[in-house]
Amino acid sequence: MVTTRHSNRYTDYAVSSLVENTKLEPGDKVIVIDNDQAYAGLPEHCRGRVTLRVNPKPLGFAANVNQIMELAGEQKADLVFVNNDIVFSPGWFDAIRPGGPFLTSPLSNAELPYTNGHFECKYEMNIEDYVGNELRFRKIVRDHQKRYSGFLEVLFLTFFAVKIPYEVFSVVGSFDESFGIGGGEDKDYCIRCHEQGIPLRYALPSYVLHFHGKSTWRGAETKDQMDERNRTYTERFKQKWGDALFEAFIYMETKNLPQDAQQAYEQGDYRRMVGLLKG
Repeated sequence: MVTTRHSNRYTDYAVSSLVENTKLEPGDKVIVIDNDQAYAGLPEHCRGRVTLRVNPKPLGFAANVNQIMELAGEQKADLVFVNNDIVFSPGWFDAIRPGGPFLTSPLSNAELPYTNGHFECKYEMNIEDYVGNELRFRKIVRDHQKRYSGFLEVLFLTFFAVKIPYEVFSVVGSFDESFGIGGGEDKDYCIRCHEQGIPLRYALPSYVLHFHGKSTWRGAETKDQMDERNRTYTERFKQKWGDALFEAFIYMETKNLPQDAQQAYEQGDYRRMVGLLKG
């Protein structure tokens, strides 16, 4: 988990709910990275259970993942990288924990919105929307968990909370830091997983609340900064993967795929689809 001066007020909610709602096994470690030396410190009840690391200088998303991936690799341990603008729910990790060579993510209000009374779990939310509605959110989670089970394989995941097992990153490697501050590196990693035949999947019973973009487009950046970040990663993505994969993974547009790639997509054969679009 990475915290920044622009998103610090979300971090304590994330850390507290993670510690409260995650069954940690012996050897599990929870690490919070203070990216810009602006975090006041961990909540009292989290100290001793969570390690705080302070970056000497701010790093981009990929570089922050890579430094924790390196630590995990030394222990041959799995990595679960989560954003700091999340409220974790009871049981969220139970469906994520099972081992195997695949990437796994929970669902959130972005993928599946809900409403309970006046409380809306919708795409764009602020912490003020959640505070006072904690019990409504827990009711939403309980109902969701009764309704869903198993996993859903998908073309890509957005890495707001993703488990990357050691047996995956030891093959696929580290994140590509050439995309800039943030953007595109998660979709790049998805493509590289497909190249190795590694499935990407949602753990359907797992549901968290994600506030989105509090360190970037909905909190920290001016319009010019956002435009520059978007330009940097989109140009790099096109350069690395070409227009067809750019359309499919960045614009999420799959309607105009060539017929053979469309067939592979509809069959869920994402490895073949990626191979065809790479040309």
